[in-house]
Amino acid sequence: AAPSERPRVWPGTIHQAAGGFLLLDLTEAHESPERWQLLQSMLRTGVAAAPGPGRPLPPAPADARVILLARPGALEFVEEDPALQTLVPVRLELGDTVPRTPSSTLKLDGWFAARALSFGWGRLDREARALTIDLAVRLTGRHDQLPLATGPLEEVLAFAAGDAAKASEGVVTAGRVRAAWHARLQRLSPVERQVRAMTTSGEVKVETSGSRVGVVNGLAVLEHGGVAFGHPVRITAVVSIGRDGIIDVERESELGGAIHTKGVAILRGYFSKIFGQRRPLSLRAQLVVEQSYGGIEGDSAAAAELFAVLSELAGVPLAQHRAVTGSVNQLGEIQAIGGVTAKIEGFFDVCAERGLTGDQGVIFPRVNLRHLVLREDVVAAIGAGRFHLWPIERVEEGVGVLTGLEAGERDLEGHFPAASVFGRVERRLVELAEHLRASEMYPVEGNEG
Repeated sequence: AAPSERPRVWPGTIHQAAGGFLLLDLTEAHESPERWQLLQSMLRTGVAAAPGPGRPLPPAPADARVILLARPGALEFVEEDPALQTLVPVRLELGDTVPRTPSSTLKLDGWFAARALSFGWGRLDREARALTIDLAVRLTGRHDQLPLATGPLEEVLAFAAGDAAKASEGVVTAGRVRAAWHARLQRLSPVERQVRAMTTSGEVKVETSGSRVGVVNGLAVLEHGGVAFGHPVRITAVVSIGRDGIIDVERESELGGAIHTKGVAILRGYFSKIFGQRRPLSLRAQLVVEQSYGGIEGDSAAAAELFAVLSELAGVPLAQHRAVTGSVNQLGEIQAIGGVTAKIEGFFDVCAERGLTGDQGVIFPRVNLRHLVLREDVVAAIGAGRFHLWPIERVEEGVGVLTGLEAGERDLEGHFPAASVFGRVERRLVELAEHLRASEMYPVEGNEG
């Protein structure tokens, strides 16, 4: 054929990557049968061939190294096909974060600087770059990690750069970045503002002053629009005679998840260990997360629920200006929970709206100290003594912070101090057992009609 009649051929992506690396979206390739067959053939033979217009094009060597990118779970169809497993000899699964080291911090800083140059955001000054790294750490929820997904921060930098350009500023400052970050949160958090307003107004009952018997402030995390926020919830306990043990109302109403139910069951084990070694426990303790109309999941309220039952049994009031989060095991050890930063800030915001008194704060697991990435205003309030944090390792520590009394230890004869919280709990348990035994020996007969 004459040169003008010959079909024009353009190199495809595979040929453009010759001698280098080819990055492909595995999910997108798999959803196109033609592309998927071409990819498999190329991986098996090292030759790429594709149908051309009117007639097949001749095969061409494909010497690129192929890297398939996929979201978690996308490799399931590969794992189900033994023939395909040989085509993916090396697999690497990445998490959402990487350790925060001087090297990784410099690389992330360089990434943001490169993105700013690429998108024409302008130069970020030193304080703006430092704040951007701080915000990146905050996204992970751990001060020793950095995120791999930087989309939210790129959005913030774009808005900050736009505001700087409008003001004819030569560089993007930390103030611009901070304002853009807060503006982003405002755009994404209408539900948080609504919940906060309902709490501070008293529509959702949460007290931040005084003390109550059998009532404690727990902490929960809600997520909406990609933004997680914490808010306090009231947990109450009511104790009476009976043999039912600890009753989980959330489970009874089918609002409690399996992990929450397990957390309540663990409380029964704790009571058996501490108070049930000499006599069987005879009580009925009903636990409720008040004004919760959705599902309750997780065991992060277990410590707060335990404190509520202990308070109700001992008749000792709990400080309402303090909130609690933490899991607990049968040995009385306080265990790590998720979302600790959001929970602390949620209680702080409610207290701040009503006025900080200087004795408000949050009790949380000591092991969660490594996860704290608190806002600047919260850190400032803690530094000034207007808000407090109590990291604890055991139930006894939390009892002391909430009641101002010692939990109590058994003496050589096996008795708790009479004035201690545990001593009062044990006396009440004995009284409940005696009342139950008396009611069973001398039951009150009903009226016969």
